[in-house]
Amino acid sequence: DPNAQMSQQWTAGWTNFDPQPYTADGGTASAVGTPWTMVSLPRTLSSATADGVFPTRDGAMFRFDPPAYSIVTNLDPGYGYWVRYTAPTTVTVNGGHLSGFQYTATVAGFHLIGSVSEPVPVSSITTSGAGTLSPTAFGWDPTTQSYIVGAPSLLPGQGYWVSVSDACTIHVSSPTMGARR
Repeated sequence: DPNAQMSQQWTAGWTNFDPQPYTADGGTASAVGTPWTMVSLPRTLSSATADGVFPTRDGAMFRFDPPAYSIVTNLDPGYGYWVRYTAPTTVTVNGGHLSGFQYTATVAGFHLIGSVSEPVPVSSITTSGAGTLSPTAFGWDPTTQSYIVGAPSLLPGQGYWVSVSDACTIHVSSPTMGARR
């Protein structure tokens, strides 16, 4: 039932594809599975730290900066992150509406990107510069610890692998961004 409280929606278990990720107060709630989950900042925050946004996580958070992972303490919109939890939980991020971002892909290959405050069809993501975006995005299912190939949309609070053919800027915008202006 899409109108049910988040806790009622997830009694059957965690899924990477949350059909109703919004809370009544304008924050974004995301179900986080165990042990590893790909996440992102779906809201703008004046101070976004790993400790402030994901305080009950187990250990460090990681961001992929090609060609390697790095441990992060400060979180930025547009990036995807790996986070580990010892028990399933729901993380709620309260902040300003994030209608879009630009991610700079400095090399060809895979990049771990984030999402915005509402679902964005993968087909609406654009690039500028030399590179083109593969039409396939990869989500993560922490229950099976496996990738979800061909995610149709980037959902709030989730991280996704996308691939580009060359260095470029990836543009992710909310489908209603034009209506908000």
